[in-house]
Amino acid sequence: MNEKTLGREEPPEPVDVDEAEPASSAHVIGRASAVALWGLTGKIVSIEASVSAGLPGIDIVGLPDASVSESRKRLRAALAYLGKPVATQHLTINLTPGTVPKIGTGFDLGIAVAVLKALSLITNDDTGNVIHCGEIGLDGRIRPVTGVLPSLHTALQAGFDRFVVPIGNADEARLIGRARVLPVASLAEVVNAYGGSMAVPALPAVLEMDRPVPVSPELHDLSEVQGQAEGRFGLEVAAAGGHNLLMRGTPGAGKTLLAQCLPGILPPLGDDEAVEVATVRSLRGELDGSEGLDHRPPFEAPHHRSTASALIGGRRTGTVGVLSRA
Repeated sequence: MNEKTLGREEPPEPVDVDEAEPASSAHVIGRASAVALWGLTGKIVSIEASVSAGLPGIDIVGLPDASVSESRKRLRAALAYLGKPVATQHLTINLTPGTVPKIGTGFDLGIAVAVLKALSLITNDDTGNVIHCGEIGLDGRIRPVTGVLPSLHTALQAGFDRFVVPIGNADEARLIGRARVLPVASLAEVVNAYGGSMAVPALPAVLEMDRPVPVSPELHDLSEVQGQAEGRFGLEVAAAGGHNLLMRGTPGAGKTLLAQCLPGILPPLGDDEAVEVATVRSLRGELDGSEGLDHRPPFEAPHHRSTASALIGGRRTGTVGVLSRA
């Protein structure tokens, strides 16, 4: 046996710690932030991206749902369209905390910013302190998403005040005066805003998204009611004081007509209440921020055979029940 077999080989040369190159300098960890919504509240999500040697591909970890996992395909196509393909590199994207479900295409923009930082296409080191929200198209355009308003609320409460949102959600985001909002139309604009350099494609911005058409209940004016002095008085007291009201009577007595007159005598909403109503509509994709805050009280008329899910909502984000909408 020789000395090497016994493990007595020569010790390595000493290394000056101050002059040694750190192992992490071989690649950059890109960071960005987003919000994972759960109902009208949420949690801040930190997005990390790393480029490493290995088989080409993009891995996303951290409890993503199907729409978040599919963002890797949208991101790959968008970067290729913008002239920055990643076909020969392996990207690992981590969404923390890993115990919080990540749902929806709104994570696309944050994931893209973290990847662009990891690829050194972005020079700004402050991307982790900015909240990103938006869906990426295959041509790099940023598409509007639902839930921007509750995302901003959550982030402001957590101490964030800077946001990058789709240009189609700009009016909605500006409903909160404390937020510093940067609306963007394409991924190239994001790169340039963060100190990089990328040609902006000559494509029209996506300003609208497919919004569900709300079904408005039939409404009437209290002047249409003939007689019913006690019913009218009870309705006025309930509207003025914010009380619950139960009407009983024979069919055709006018209970439904009185109920449909209630919105016309309700007092207007305060600013905080109007923002809360707008937050619910944002989560459902029904909010048009260009019209400003709506101070009219919401009114819902559920059918007597409505299911529990229709009344209180479902588990999936964006499924808001009648009780929440009212």
